[in-house]
Amino acid sequence: MRPYTYSVSLRANHPRRDLSSLSGLFSLERRYGWTAGELPTEGLGPTRGEVRRQSYWSARVTPEGVSSDDQQLEEALDRVASDVMRRSDALADFHATGGTLNVFVGLIGVGNFGLVMPIPLLQKLAAARIELQLDIYPQKS
Repeated sequence: MRPYTYSVSLRANHPRRDLSSLSGLFSLERRYGWTAGELPTEGLGPTRGEVRRQSYWSARVTPEGVSSDDQQLEEALDRVASDVMRRSDALADFHATGGTLNVFVGLIGVGNFGLVMPIPLLQKLAAARIELQLDIYPQKS
């Protein structure tokens, strides 16, 4: 199989709650974030003058451009799911009030490459209530 590179971020959305406490909960530095009802100050999301409809928080879990030769993506996803599951009690109210989590995976490969997500990993992500988002950036050799 051809190697690829990836980066993984943990993301959260909530209809109204301030999500800044997630940085401390996960011991991760917030990369992007805002609270529902705020006017945008960053270039992401609605245009200026429109109120943010939901709260958002994002933090990088891996460095940018991790090589699959160094660590397989499945290992990084398993680690994220384990970290979230350890905090399931602290996240119970977050989920009960409409909060969602996802792992954003940016994948870069030259030519074709393939990934198979093992069933136990998919079950673990589901048990941790984490959606999986893949963004694929093909590069020509």
